[in-house]
Order: sequence, then structure tokens, then C-alpha cells
Amino acid sequence: MTKLDYMTLGFHVRTKFMGPTNHRGSRVKATTVTGKSVTLDWDHALNSGDNHAAAFAAICMKTGRVVTGPVYVNGGFDDGYVFMAPTRDIEG
Repeated sequence: MTKLDYMTLGFHVRTKFMGPTNHRGSRVKATTVTGKSVTLDWDHALNSGDNHAAAFAAICMKTGRVVTGPVYVNGGFDDGYVFMAPTRDIEG
């Protein structure tokens, strides 16, 4: 597979930083193109990129996906990243 095939056929996830409110601390949310999502509390022991990567890992686990190749990360958003990776079902 070429790099373009991974981006076309892979698992796509958008992560977004969510700032603190009066009731909750900062968080990071990962959302798939099908609308499934997971939200994690911001881990201040990690840097920004690692918090977003943790959200990507959490959505992979929630949706039963395991990464089978390189993960491509695209920044360029004010509040997050897009992760693209070839995956398969954990059971498969």
C-alpha cells in the first residue's frame, strides 16, 4: 500500500482540545468520521501531542480497532489533530 492508500482506506480520527469550564477541567475529545467519540481529562504530565495521541489510542480501544501500520498525524488545526492509520478489528 502507498501512503495515499493508508490515508484513503485507514481509520480517521479528529482530536480536539476542550478548555476548562466552571465545572470541568481541560479535556481532549477524539471523534471518528462515523461520530463515535471519547473524551479524556487532560493529563498535565503529558505534552499536548501526547494528550491527543492518548485520545486516539482510547478511541481505537473503544471502537475495537488495532493499528496495523504507520500512524499519520496532521496538525494545522488551532485546537487539535487528525490521525490516520490502517487498522483492523481487535478480534480479526
